[in-house]
Amino acid sequence: MAEALTARTRSGRGSRTVIALSAVGVLVVLLVVGVLATVTHRALLAEPPVATDANVRGEWQGPDGAVLTLRPDHTFDTRRLPAQLTAPERFTRPWTGSGTWHLAEPDRYDVQSISVIVDSYALPLYLDRSQDSIRLYLWIGLPQEGKRYFLDRA
Repeated sequence: MAEALTARTRSGRGSRTVIALSAVGVLVVLLVVGVLATVTHRALLAEPPVATDANVRGEWQGPDGAVLTLRPDHTFDTRRLPAQLTAPERFTRPWTGSGTWHLAEPDRYDVQSISVIVDSYALPLYLDRSQDSIRLYLWIGLPQEGKRYFLDRA
């Protein structure tokens, strides 16, 4: 028996089998790592879906009682919308009124916005599509400061 094992090892068949199995194992590991890397890359860089009019129509509320209602005919009503946070040169206090709205296509940075138009002035509301739902927001001050006022679906 010892002679047969020695003869097999000397002829190289046993070592070739080990090498072949090792090569197959390495290929399987590389394949699994490649698939996981591709899936992870796509999940991290996946673009959020583009919102449609139907996704944004309805009533939105802010944390301090602001209400924005976007209607299917592209008109809106608002109560206490803090427009002065974004456009202090145009608004001096929370705004109550009505007008028309328009949903824009995403820009080159994948940012999508709604313009609420008041007396020919377009106040931008941006869409946060980073989670499963949509949230609207106004920038508080300069966008570089990163402060936002959110409106959530009522």
